[in-house]
Amino acid sequence: MLFYHFHDVVAFFPLLLYGVDQLVEKQKRGILAFASFLCAFINFYFFVGEVVFLILYFIMKYWVT
Repeated sequence: MLFYHFHDVVAFFPLLLYGVDQLVEKQKRGILAFASFLCAFINFYFFVGEVVFLILYFIMKYWVT
């Protein structure tokens, strides 16, 4: 049995990371807003986990360094 809903989450997660980078470095909100909508629309339950990892990414990249 194959679960194809995992592939969508993995495919669009880098878009969220790119959106955070664009928001912090260039103050562009459009990419993050689009990526957030897309990931939440595809699978809301995995989106909650993605947000947790997104917060960890932000803390590690911009607060620690």
